[in-house]
Amino acid sequence: MASAILDLGLPAIRSWLRNRVGPGAEVESVRADGALVHLTGVVLPLGRAGRVTLDRAAVAIVRGREERRDGQRVRLDSFRGALVLDAAPSGELRAEVTFAADAQPAPDSWACGRLVLDHVSWAPLTARDPRAALRGEAHLTITSDAWSLDGGALEGAATRAKLSGHGELESGGEQEVELQLADVDAEMLAALVSALGLGDAPFHIPVRTHARGGARLTMRGSSLDVTGSLELATEHSQITADPIRFDGRAWDGTVLRGTLTADDARIIGLFPGPVLPAHGTSISGELTLSGSTRELGVAGTLGSDHVRLVRGEPEGEQTALDMRR
Repeated sequence: MASAILDLGLPAIRSWLRNRVGPGAEVESVRADGALVHLTGVVLPLGRAGRVTLDRAAVAIVRGREERRDGQRVRLDSFRGALVLDAAPSGELRAEVTFAADAQPAPDSWACGRLVLDHVSWAPLTARDPRAALRGEAHLTITSDAWSLDGGALEGAATRAKLSGHGELESGGEQEVELQLADVDAEMLAALVSALGLGDAPFHIPVRTHARGGARLTMRGSSLDVTGSLELATEHSQITADPIRFDGRAWDGTVLRGTLTADDARIIGLFPGPVLPAHGTSISGELTLSGSTRELGVAGTLGSDHVRLVRGEPEGEQTALDMRR
């Protein structure tokens, strides 16, 4: 069968791959070695701004459980390459990626083994701290009609997260991903979600914001449903989003509670008008988000023991109101 695959020729192999993973897929060369077929220069599109580039990959020709019905089949044996997500303008996320098949893979699978991401780096984060590079791994299984990711973990000097998921391979099939965050850089998380085409953050996230909590993403076709709860914390601010309700285009009743310093409130854009909270003050309260990410509606209450509002830009601000309780 290995020679039969070669007989198809590169155009047919490229067409087969593009029909399954997208029009951006590419293969440079193919050669047979016994029961293995080696591929080089493989490019697989990922999300709206990502790709996996494989220096080398190998597939094994194996016999199905029931030869009369299944005959021979192709199973992924191994690959090595790089994953790149262009999260512009926030910066590129890059990782080394490898896969090794299990010694005894699931009989009906065409991929079943250990997926490893190493030296995971996101430009803004690793520029601030070179030690921030991460490592992740999970067990990946793909059959003719479904996929699953089990026991996923991502760890680094200040990052701990767990990931699992499963879904259908048919066009428009349901996909579900569950994410548990013990401590993750929120800027990087937002950039990753955006690059994968899963939606944009409703506001700008301050530098060195850490995220903790959990979320479940359910996708069917072009629809997306995100639920869960999340805590975002900077050195002096803390916001809890509970519950989170987002459908990929609009927020529907997501509630934010917590305390923000004036500086973080400015970065987030909570006060877009000419009157802003002054440096050194903080605000607390509860807000409900509704509407699209482009036309976000915010309703709720805010309060402070010390209210000091200023008018104008920070460089030339003038006190307009100063009250203490």
